[in-house]
Amino acid sequence: MNKNDRQKKIKKIIIENEIETQDELLIYLKREGLVITQATISRDMKELNIVKSYLEDGKKRLTLLVLEKNDSELDQKLKKSIKDYTKSIEIVRFIIIIRTIPNGADVIANYMDKKRFSEVTATIAGYDTLIVITNSEKNAEKFCVQLNTYINQ
Repeated sequence: MNKNDRQKKIKKIIIENEIETQDELLIYLKREGLVITQATISRDMKELNIVKSYLEDGKKRLTLLVLEKNDSELDQKLKKSIKDYTKSIEIVRFIIIIRTIPNGADVIANYMDKKRFSEVTATIAGYDTLIVITNSEKNAEKFCVQLNTYINQ
């Protein structure tokens, strides 16, 4: 099966099922007759904009993110996730440390990465901490102000 057909199958599975992990997705794909590696599924998920999101009950779900970087829906999701998940924000030189509720850091990081802020060089998400690396102290301060406006809206 070629890459395009495989990715169509992945999209269909994600849309029609509540998939929590890559391993679970691999099981669904195997049922469809596809045996692929973890590396391949990771690349496909990145190309298809499949991200981890959390349901109201805290349960994890893989979701197809079908937004463009300037899309107002993406802005709204980013603002809501920052407002709902952020506990604190701290600047350490050119790095911003965002403490979140459990499982909140990677959700915010996914939206930030999709948005591609000019001030942000990279994001690193853990369980409840997101590290945002900027290219200067000035940009860290500027971006931090923007994050705080999301929280205070």
